[in-house]
Amino acid sequence: MPLVQRWVAQCDHKTGCTAIIVHEPIPGGGKADYGEVTNDEGWAARPGATETYCPQHYPEGDSYS
Repeated sequence: MPLVQRWVAQCDHKTGCTAIIVHEPIPGGGKADYGEVTNDEGWAARPGATETYCPQHYPEGDSYS
């Protein structure tokens, strides 16, 4: 049985949102690659950010792209 690592991000909204996004492995992918894919899916994610938000809780007036 092969082991596969997947990248999982959970919304960091203060209300305890349970939304998650799961990405299949990106060959040779690093944190920045997964952040970019997460952002492309409509989530608020960017290099250097410590928090990630789902599309429902995308911060108003914040530039995450």
